[in-house]
Amino acid sequence: MNDLCANHMSFSQLTLAEQCPYAYYLTHIVGIQHKDNAFAQAGSLVHRILAGWAKGEIAVPEMPMIWIAGYPEYVTECFPPYLEAKGYRQKLQDSITAYFQAFTGFPGFEIIGAEQSFSSAMAGEPFVGVIDLILRDRQTGDYVLVDHKSSSLSSFRRSRQAMYRQLLLYSKYLADHYGKFPAKLRFNLFREGIMDEQSFRAEDYVEAVQWAEDGIRRMNGRELPDWFELRPEQFYCTQLCAARGECPYGCWQNHQKGSERNEQQPVPA
Repeated sequence: MNDLCANHMSFSQLTLAEQCPYAYYLTHIVGIQHKDNAFAQAGSLVHRILAGWAKGEIAVPEMPMIWIAGYPEYVTECFPPYLEAKGYRQKLQDSITAYFQAFTGFPGFEIIGAEQSFSSAMAGEPFVGVIDLILRDRQTGDYVLVDHKSSSLSSFRRSRQAMYRQLLLYSKYLADHYGKFPAKLRFNLFREGIMDEQSFRAEDYVEAVQWAEDGIRRMNGRELPDWFELRPEQFYCTQLCAARGECPYGCWQNHQKGSERNEQQPVPA
């Protein structure tokens, strides 16, 4: 199977292929139906509300009410049993309600774009993405790219460098269409009610582009058997992975302590 990136490539596809080739194989080559998870469902609703506000379709006082009303409808999957037992479903609803109740927008900034879809090129392949928010400083004219993340602070910190690659790659759209790179890159960690920000640096951008292009070339160069490599991690595999309904590691019993990483690899058909 050749030219695996023929349609398009995205940051999420690149990171998934790096994290677990078999999950990528199932979801993007075989094309199985993706299995949703409660965290992603809640995050999707928050994104919809924030995008509606940014586009002038939702007023600030309406945001908590829309969140509370939509929560049971959007979040249909179960959270992990141990979290459900501790009342996490209600705690998440309460914490994000508090976030929307305290929401003041982005003072001092003009909104240039929200949920901005784009397509550019990486390693000769179409590279697509969606920028949650593009801001421009009213005083300096500098741009800021914002991504809304449902991650906890501890989870975000563990993958902070990888997370910022996403906004660095998205910066290419800004340079192509507005003639300059952003001054700042910012993650809105709405579950925590905090922002994580760093300055745009050219050397970081070069590294991110190199990572993406190397990944695309590796993916296009792989033969089919390479896609059957599994890289299991218990929580991700059993609770978050979109392929967990079709993968042996989607079942927690297969994550036995001390088991070999690829012990239960499936046999290619």
